[in-house]
Amino acid sequence: ISLGLVGSEMCIRDRSSPATVVYPYPIVPFLAFAISKATVADFVISLVYVFAYCTAVNLWNHINDAEIDVKFGDRNELLILLQYKREAIAITIFLYLLAFFVVLAKTNTLVTLCYTISVIITWLYSDRIWVGKYIRRLKENYILEIVTYSIVLPLSSIVLWCFFSELNYHCIVFSTIITVVLFSSVMLKDIKDISADLQAGYKTLAIVLPPEKLLQISLIFSYTYYILLFIFSCTLCLFPKFSAIGLFPLLLLIYSTFNLHKKSWEISFRTIKFIKIFVYSYVASLILMSAGAFYENFI
Repeated sequence: ISLGLVGSEMCIRDRSSPATVVYPYPIVPFLAFAISKATVADFVISLVYVFAYCTAVNLWNHINDAEIDVKFGDRNELLILLQYKREAIAITIFLYLLAFFVVLAKTNTLVTLCYTISVIITWLYSDRIWVGKYIRRLKENYILEIVTYSIVLPLSSIVLWCFFSELNYHCIVFSTIITVVLFSSVMLKDIKDISADLQAGYKTLAIVLPPEKLLQISLIFSYTYYILLFIFSCTLCLFPKFSAIGLFPLLLLIYSTFNLHKKSWEISFRTIKFIKIFVYSYVASLILMSAGAFYENFI
């Protein structure tokens, strides 16, 4: 029993990977809290939801990929998932259900439906244990990858917003801008898995598109984010006016783009610092936007 508990604890602890601005760094939940002028209790409940949902999605993905990733020399921690596979699946189901009941208790039927759709799609995205035995996983084909992101990212953003406010035009604006930010991030996430995906016969985005092209697409999404932020905060005034300070890191994005262009969009040790600056630029922007909105609405 003690070994099972240790395995379960390590499963949860390691499944905050990959780290995002939603979880384990709750920048996006805090942004929703700051913009909506909600209560601290709403923010805390949203963190419970984010922990349960994001951990379930990541853990389920790692459970299904563990055998393949270990075969190609990935992290030793994944051996724990193979050893405690049943416990890990049980934890995943529990966390999905916990998030479901939190959504059901805090929101309405329509939002709960949005969550349920997200769960079904994220489950099928990774599953190779049950349904995945008979049909190809969504993550193994780049078209289905894009379809998955196009549905799950906005729906998940809508569910998160509804912990703080109603399903209204502010919700759509928030969901749009967060979806664009997350799309910028997911364009780069498969690059590290190119060798394993190629050996496994997957046709992911990182296989069908060169890494340089994925980097360019990611940058386009990032610039789109700043354009939307300018429109929503400065032109249409749908965000608090002080949230416009989130535009300042655009200078970092321009700097990194200029240097990456000089290096012909190469992804190597020579350019990794510029890619990091690019990633940190939108993280800094979200933090500044949150701070500006919090200052205007709460101070």
